Amino acid sequence: MKKLIILLVLFTACYAKEIVIDLDNLVLYANEKSYPICAGFKYKEGVNRGKSASPLGVFKVVLKVTFTNDNVYGSCFMRLDFQKDTGKYVGIHGTNEPESIGTYSSKMCIRLMNKHAMKLYKYIDVGDKVIIIGNGTEHVNFYYIKKN
Repeated sequence: MKKLIILLVLFTACYAKEIVIDLDNLVLYANEKSYPICAGFKYKEGVNRGKSASPLGVFKVVLKVTFTNDNVYGSCFMRLDFQKDTGKYVGIHGTNEPESIGTYSSKMCIRLMNKHAMKLYKYIDVGDKVIIIGNGTEHVNFYYIKKN
């Protein structure tokens, strides 16, 4: 059975991979797979505003780092080219709080289970696109068929 999953189709001359994060449904899509996420805790308040809200838009991966010790970023961190006026960067990373997955409780970043973060880390490269949609984003030209 095929499921219609909402994704943004972008026309681009380069062959960089695209990751789509749907904040409304707390899901990250990559390599024809979907992974549950945790997003910024202010996201559901109003129009995605607040100092801890996950940003909407099109970004690029600018840095990838792995960790060997237990920390708040879990097993790895992939920084995006988005910086809040506070000087803090936004990234996609693992977590030492797996119970937070499926909630709006992070501070801007996108959290994944560590095993999913490592799969994503191995799949994406610096320069790849990350498209973050949500908060009633107009879904004209958004589509993706996930094959079961």
